[in-house]
Amino acid sequence: MIDFHSHLMPGVDDGAADLDESRSGLAAMREQLIDTFERQTPAFYTSGLLLDDGVIDPRDTRRVLATVLGVCEDARTRALRPIQFAVARP
Repeated sequence: MIDFHSHLMPGVDDGAADLDESRSGLAAMREQLIDTFERQTPAFYTSGLLLDDGVIDPRDTRRVLATVLGVCEDARTRALRPIQFAVARP
């Protein structure tokens, strides 16, 4: 059995002693959540964790777009071949 309680319900189990303590606990959790989201929103943070494909320098946008469109056009003209080798997995 997994215990998911958050210690915020006053007078329940080992939760807050009263409603004021519950409110202060909720306020602290809210601030922590907001701080976490604000710290993790910049594009360089998510790119650093490899959560996206990276940040394109605005000066390189046209070059990158041209490369991507070229790859898409090339893919349209190529014939797909089945894989002729095995993939080793541990």
